[in-house]
Amino acid sequence: MPDFRYKAFISYSWADAAWGKWLHHAIETYRTPRQLVGELGLHGPVPARLIPLFKDREEEAAGSSIGAAVEHALSSSEFLIVVCSPRSAQSRWVNHEVAWFKTHRDPSKILALIVDGEPGHIENECFPRALTHQVLADESVTDQLLDAPLAADARKAGDGKRGARLKLVAAMLGVGLDVLVRRDDRRRVLRQRMITSGSLLFGGAMAALAWAAVEARDEARDQRGKADGLIEFMLTDLREKLEPVGRLDAMDVVGQKALVYYGTQNLADLDANDLGRRSRALHLVGEVRDTRGDSVGALSAFREAARTTGELLARHPEDGQRIFDHSQSVYWVGFIAYQRGETGEAEASFREYDRLAGELIALDPGNADWQMEVSYAKSNLGTLLFEQGRYAEAESAFTRSLEVVARAAENDPADLTKQVDLGQAISWLGITLGQAERIEPALEHYAREIAIYDAVLAKDPGNARAEQQGDRVGRGRPA
Repeated sequence: MPDFRYKAFISYSWADAAWGKWLHHAIETYRTPRQLVGELGLHGPVPARLIPLFKDREEEAAGSSIGAAVEHALSSSEFLIVVCSPRSAQSRWVNHEVAWFKTHRDPSKILALIVDGEPGHIENECFPRALTHQVLADESVTDQLLDAPLAADARKAGDGKRGARLKLVAAMLGVGLDVLVRRDDRRRVLRQRMITSGSLLFGGAMAALAWAAVEARDEARDQRGKADGLIEFMLTDLREKLEPVGRLDAMDVVGQKALVYYGTQNLADLDANDLGRRSRALHLVGEVRDTRGDSVGALSAFREAARTTGELLARHPEDGQRIFDHSQSVYWVGFIAYQRGETGEAEASFREYDRLAGELIALDPGNADWQMEVSYAKSNLGTLLFEQGRYAEAESAFTRSLEVVARAAENDPADLTKQVDLGQAISWLGITLGQAERIEPALEHYAREIAIYDAVLAKDPGNARAEQQGDRVGRGRPA
């Protein structure tokens, strides 16, 4: 049997990035039931894990053809999983990737995950045309309609996330779906018992601490610290034990109770230590929920974290560490809002992050780490403005970001990571200039970018980032 580098290539529209992230995590963390490992399935011996998966939408930009790095990943993947929605149905890149896989690999190894829209609906079609129609050897899509591939439906009205995950896993393992469902049901019963026991213990601890808090104010402060410590322990140590085995779902009950608990607190009554523990725990809740694909819960947690770090900053407005901590909370609010398409809140948060980064530099102009915060803030804001077609504003943001990155790369020429970062900063500015139809300066930036990657590869021929970014630029798809 062919030896593939990747078990599957995930194809999806940038607008469905949260679904792509969820799917990547859901498949890679799945553990095949021990009794099935090594048994003969439809695709050979059943593996213990379905890893690794390739997901390529982190830095998608406009272009005219699939990059060499993407083609290589497609050819190195046993399966192609297409995240289907009205956005992906209209995505040129998703259709290209499907067409390429159909003409170069086994079309029967194409799987589909419906997350939005309806198959065959005129105005809300979720299947990319290349998925449902015949594709010729030159990758052109004909009008000949074919049977749609195996599709899992992650919507609540369909298979749901759990059922969709198991359906895709069964197809990739080459085993019967009913076998996995029965074994997963057993796992869920055992896991529910563990969660219920943990919830009762946690609830009991919280109830005891809450009762003690009524006894005296000093005792209440001590018990609150213990409660905060307990939550922080469960969100750190427990998370470290559950995440490697794909059991972050068990953290949901902890995260929910933590949010309810913190929602009852008056920030003005908390001292700096209490506020610090509160903000750390809320950040962890946000990160866990973001990893689990729960953007609503993640945004709620990060908003509360920002309210907490904002309180700390209000008490110490000249403290650089307080400014930095608050800037990170504000960034996460903007990032999650950006992922959800809530551009108003995203822009407001990114601009506040930019303002806070400016305050850091005003306090310590020579701090290299804080200089990079300015670059990150400008780059995030530039990306948002670019996607809204506000190219003049995006150009200004990317220009400032490039200035900071260029200075860091110049000060440390031996650090190849900084050199590749410089190439990517130049790339974003070049793309923006191109979209604004300023062709000559755009081409100059592309040439400068390629020269940087070539210089890096001359020093380190195996540098994967430089090679991948260089391939994209060379094939008309800037990083």
